[in-house]
Amino acid sequence: MQLLINDHHVYFTIEKESTVKDVMSSVNSWASHRSLIFLGAIVDGVLYEPDSAPDTPIHDIKNINCYVQSVGDFVIDSIKEGIAYCNRAEQYLKDKESIAQLTDDEFSQLHHGIKWLVTVLQSVLNILSLVRGNMRFKDMTVQQYIDSIKSLQNMIANNRTNGDINKINELFHDVTTLFRVLLSSDALKHLVIQSVDSPDVIFKTLLNLKSMVLKQVDNLEVVAGLYQKGKDNEALEIIHTLVDFLYLYMRTCYQVSPVFGINLADIVHNDQSLEELNIRLQDMLSEIADIMENNDIVSLSDILEYELKPLIGELDDYLGIILQNIKS
Repeated sequence: MQLLINDHHVYFTIEKESTVKDVMSSVNSWASHRSLIFLGAIVDGVLYEPDSAPDTPIHDIKNINCYVQSVGDFVIDSIKEGIAYCNRAEQYLKDKESIAQLTDDEFSQLHHGIKWLVTVLQSVLNILSLVRGNMRFKDMTVQQYIDSIKSLQNMIANNRTNGDINKINELFHDVTTLFRVLLSSDALKHLVIQSVDSPDVIFKTLLNLKSMVLKQVDNLEVVAGLYQKGKDNEALEIIHTLVDFLYLYMRTCYQVSPVFGINLADIVHNDQSLEELNIRLQDMLSEIADIMENNDIVSLSDILEYELKPLIGELDDYLGIILQNIKS
């Protein structure tokens, strides 16, 4: 039997697992300990959800492909799906003058769509640990707003001919706004930092980061030149790009140990461990933030070019070592 996770081959030692159900249960347990969501598996071409795994003996199976996703990505995907639905619904209803114009099938889809939006909103808020009674939206608590959506849903269900289509359009517009608020919230940013990606995603991210290192080094040289020319705004845009790169790099490093069992203290280059390098980067980022707050352009230019640039340049070697360890 061959086991894959997200279409990638993984090493898997069979211990007590004797059926497909046992294997899927083990993968589910492995995922939950890494803040991953086990979505299901394709077993010899047949899709099974986690709670519908068959008792088929594994010696009768050729291939089990399990699919997992990080909690952070799950929330982001749910929010984006909610926004996309609202946009499609608004677009579809824009030429309608009343709900009465909708066919029975269209009305049923609208009714279930609003119900689905409420479910997505509640699920996202729960995962983000946001208290609906405390969070405000449209001069009310989010809980009160959700209750108003439910009331609107019941109203159009019970009085279809007199339902106000303008209120429905306003609903989709407002829910889109709320989703966008959640998408940029500190709670989601915190969840993304904590969430562990699937192994294939982390591996691809490491490859992408390695390919981006030289570009970041070049950017730091460009920034120094822009500041010398007084083009502060252009320099700031590049710095934001660099910060995004470092944010992604740090987040990925945090996940290498729990997913692949690689200790960053054991990744050594030029007598310095990756753990030590990351501490230096974190300290430098804090120092850069303080300098930017004080608008000290001269100090900022110096630290970017003479201190941060050499550290960024070393990441290429460290990332290469990590990737080699994962492959082996």
